[in-house]
Amino acid sequence: MSEKLPSLAWEISHLVSPKDGTLIRYGVFNQTPDTKRAIVFSNGRTEWIEKYSEFFFEDLHVGSDCMVIALDHRGQGASEGQRAHVRSYDDFAADLSEVIQKTCNTLPYDLLCHSMGSLIGLYATLNELISPTRIVCTGPLFGLPNLPIPRLVSRPISSIFNFLGAGSLATGAASHDKVAFEKNGLTSDRRKWGLICANPYSLPGPTFGWVHATFEACDMVFNDIKLSQLRCPVLILEGELESVVDKSAISRWVSLAQKRSSFKVSHEVIPNAKHELFFEGGDAYSLVLRLTRNFLEAAS
Repeated sequence: MSEKLPSLAWEISHLVSPKDGTLIRYGVFNQTPDTKRAIVFSNGRTEWIEKYSEFFFEDLHVGSDCMVIALDHRGQGASEGQRAHVRSYDDFAADLSEVIQKTCNTLPYDLLCHSMGSLIGLYATLNELISPTRIVCTGPLFGLPNLPIPRLVSRPISSIFNFLGAGSLATGAASHDKVAFEKNGLTSDRRKWGLICANPYSLPGPTFGWVHATFEACDMVFNDIKLSQLRCPVLILEGELESVVDKSAISRWVSLAQKRSSFKVSHEVIPNAKHELFFEGGDAYSLVLRLTRNFLEAAS
């Protein structure tokens, strides 16, 4: 498919990560003298800023007083860093925090996240690196799937490789864009599937280091003490047909967060929807847009 999403409305900039000097690419949309608030978007693994142009520019109906900020996480998009690799989610979180400080200054901001970006966003929030007013997570990566390799096998193997200093080696996992549309687990919208497959920054499967770091980050966001310090409402959106991340981990996280946090944690399952809820189609997408808008417009 030759169709491409618009990118002209993003003002693209770069900053140096405070962690290790990695150059991080970020984009800002609708920054004006009237800006009073912001939406910060933390996207998922293999994603890039312009992928969500249609969602933000045309569908979400962002207010004239609201700017949108997004970034290419290290190791993907046009940011620097080894492809599909991270040493620790501390690095992801520090990058996200630096982008927010650079763009928002003292403005209040909501955090929208998808998949791996949800884990990054909550990791940064629970470690008090960022302070969003609200958080929306779609298809959150709170647990790695049990296929094609069972977690009882993948976790110790990734730990061993990491311990031996070989975390930067690729796991050999296949890229999702090699799958036929009919078998994909990301979206039921054929046009948007074509846009996913036209990724100009296509990534290989993750490294052993990424797998190890993800297990560690998942453990952290389930921490009782950290969750008791969660200081904003959270909306979790999950596709009924979710198959990319561990569905049971989403339910377990919601249940624990509802018990520990003094703020409301909501959970909605979207009928007939797959993993990429901000990139779905039809009734499922309409419902996701409505739930997201209502949540962002509600009083804290």
